[in-house]
Amino acid sequence: MNHLFKMRLLLIAVGVLFFTVTSAQKYEELKASIVKQKPLFTESFNLNDYKLNDEFILLPMSFNSAQFQQQLKSSFFSDKTIVEIYLVYTAYILSERFSQPKLNSSRLDSLKKIIPNITSQSWINWKVIAQTNAKNDNEARKLFHGFIIRIRKQKSISEEISLIKEILSNDSLGKEVCDSVRKAKLRYKMKRTGKYIPNNIEKQKRGIVYNTKGVGNSRRPQMKPVADTTWTTVLDCSFKKSETTELFLYNLPDKSVYEILERNKSWKDIAIVCDVTGSMYIYSIQLLIWSRANKLGNIKHVTFFNDGDGKADGQKKTGQTGGIYTISPKSYKQVDSLMTKTMQKGNGGDVAENDLEALIKSINSYSDIKNLILIADNNSPIKDYSLISKINKPVRVILCDTEYGINTQYLDLAWATKGSVHTAQNDFYELEKITANETITIEGRKYMLNHGRFVRFFE
Repeated sequence: MNHLFKMRLLLIAVGVLFFTVTSAQKYEELKASIVKQKPLFTESFNLNDYKLNDEFILLPMSFNSAQFQQQLKSSFFSDKTIVEIYLVYTAYILSERFSQPKLNSSRLDSLKKIIPNITSQSWINWKVIAQTNAKNDNEARKLFHGFIIRIRKQKSISEEISLIKEILSNDSLGKEVCDSVRKAKLRYKMKRTGKYIPNNIEKQKRGIVYNTKGVGNSRRPQMKPVADTTWTTVLDCSFKKSETTELFLYNLPDKSVYEILERNKSWKDIAIVCDVTGSMYIYSIQLLIWSRANKLGNIKHVTFFNDGDGKADGQKKTGQTGGIYTISPKSYKQVDSLMTKTMQKGNGGDVAENDLEALIKSINSYSDIKNLILIADNNSPIKDYSLISKINKPVRVILCDTEYGINTQYLDLAWATKGSVHTAQNDFYELEKITANETITIEGRKYMLNHGRFVRFFE
């Protein structure tokens, strides 16, 4: 282990030691950035658009209050993936001494009590909405105040598997083409030459043979191999991409996995580790499409994980969560079969996933890995983040769904292991060269390295 790598692990340890302080600091920075955010002013805010959509959860507060009208436990959002949060208030001011930023700050404090890990969810998109259609106190009190949480809708496992099968069977992607091919099979048979081998070893060494069996038929018949060719007809099948394959992929809501694999075909001896928990099907199917179109390419090993095979969240222990399945596939169909099996055994439960446990299993299972690829749900925290120092190979992280920002835990993973991070648009290599308090810009957003961890940088 070289000196630089030891220093990196030391920085991670320091980051863990000061986690509480850093977390509090991150929250204050996050809160300040939201409070300072220029609001979106609107005269009409149709609450029914959100009430009638199960993608949204409304957390109402009274006018000029920072207390929720309903009581929620801090575990309420533990199994929900938050995509966006809208802070909604009324621009009408009852008193000149009133401070809207101060009230917004208090409301955010109340929100943190029911979403304790809100600061670690760096991918969340925040919106501040100010309603302007209240002209007096009474009108203002009738309007909505509080938070609107948009969560990622999740299909059932059976629905996701059915959609995968439906997409894979679509002729727009291409199809299996089989040709009849005659193949020769060469075999050798031992046949008699008509000559006989003497019993005397010295004569055998000199290559002496006889035309007769000798006295008492004591000589053995001489044998030699003779080629015997047989012909068989077999089906030679391969997947032929359709001319409309790219158009079909273009119509997917996010084709990041396919595009990243396609532009990095130089990666050799690949071990794929792929999250197949809820809502990841639109990304894992791209692995199947690419594997089929490229006859596995340079993929040698594949590991799928589902965060515990349906195990209750309270029973999941760091490094022992399970739900991890591996294969060294010979065909795309084997990858497809294992992915379906892994999905059927569980879909995750809580939001956080056991990414690092799956990486460790892949590393321990295969010694010939040159490129360790993690296909990760950007909108899910790493459950076993504490195992990061046990990853002894560079990890190339393919991030899925980065529309609103990057999950900084995956930046930490790539930085600590001298790996890389990949989004639909860009590849980020040599992250290990980033030093303390330096920033990296990814898709218009800045992230700063602080105590061995990346934090969203708010200017």
